[in-house]
Amino acid sequence: MALHSRTLWNKILVGFVFAHSIAQAMTSAALAQEPAAKGTIKGTVKAQRLIQESSVDGKYELLLSPVGLRIKNFKGGYDLYSAAPDWQIYAVRQEAKEIAHMSMAQFRKFTMPSFRMMGDAAALGKPLKTVQSVDAKGKKTFYQFPGPGEVDTGYSGWIEKSEVLNYELFSRDLAMPAEASAIIYRYYNLPLLSGVPTEMYSVIKEGKNVRRGWLLRTDSNKAELVSDNKVFRPPAKLKDAGLINSQYLTRGISGLADDMSELIDVKRK
Repeated sequence: MALHSRTLWNKILVGFVFAHSIAQAMTSAALAQEPAAKGTIKGTVKAQRLIQESSVDGKYELLLSPVGLRIKNFKGGYDLYSAAPDWQIYAVRQEAKEIAHMSMAQFRKFTMPSFRMMGDAAALGKPLKTVQSVDAKGKKTFYQFPGPGEVDTGYSGWIEKSEVLNYELFSRDLAMPAEASAIIYRYYNLPLLSGVPTEMYSVIKEGKNVRRGWLLRTDSNKAELVSDNKVFRPPAKLKDAGLINSQYLTRGISGLADDMSELIDVKRK
């Protein structure tokens, strides 16, 4: 009877050890697949890829993350890179294999070139209204800014008067570091606000009618995993073009804009 009890106990003990080993193996496998410290698979970082469009300067692709960002300007033909820890700004022209640079301190004072000089919103001051809310996508903020009043729009030889009552701007919290937000708002010539700008409108009065004209909109916003050691840093072996300036960023665009302006003037004479 004692022998039978010992045999039964040994079987139970062996079964327990086997089950414990299986549990350990499963736990180790789960840990191996567990995201890294930043909530991602090892060697990658969470990022948001936004396709945005400006009524003035066309489409942009923004790849944003806690460790860096990249902005692709399709019309301008260049990519803007910046990454932690120094957040130095690099503008790369891939076709010309050139790179220009600027420190964060310099970029904060820089005015991005635009077909409408500094852009509609370059002179925005303190918002008249700020409203925060939460939806299915997270936290967002609405800002209302005073408009400049009566303005003239159009090209030479054709001027139309209207009254800009105010500007409306929407931003979304994408958990970006302060440096990344500062670069994005400066890139759009906007005052530094919270989150990332996603939509902007001008509220315009024309006679008795009031309409909203879009200035910035987001066509898509998707989360993805990207490599954090390449994507936010410029390629190597590029020709140094010196400090970032308006001429470098608008190369090849100004002439096209002038040609279009002249063509419109001819048609209206």
